[in-house]
Amino acid sequence: MLDKQLQNELQSMQEKDQRVLQELIDCGELSETEYHPRMKAIHEKNNARIKEIISTHGWPGFSIVGKEGSEAAWLIVQHAVLDTAFMEECLPLLKTAVADRHGERSEGG
Repeated sequence: MLDKQLQNELQSMQEKDQRVLQELIDCGELSETEYHPRMKAIHEKNNARIKEIISTHGWPGFSIVGKEGSEAAWLIVQHAVLDTAFMEECLPLLKTAVADRHGERSEGG
């Protein structure tokens, strides 16, 4: 069953990440050599929350948070650059979610 509240939360996390990223690009404050404090703060907060979500629900796939929520989760994990070990832990979860989704499509037509 779709968890709309969790879907909305993930999408909100993604939107804030992308909004701040764009603001930093627009004002010329984004650097390839330094981790901007505003971006770091968002990533730290998102990292902590996505870890809680995955610990509670497993990978937030289509059946839990819909396509948009799952895509938001993927972006959040991609931006977990402060914890590459966590990113690596998520890879098999994502692969399983993709395989399960592929199986649903082939069985469901």
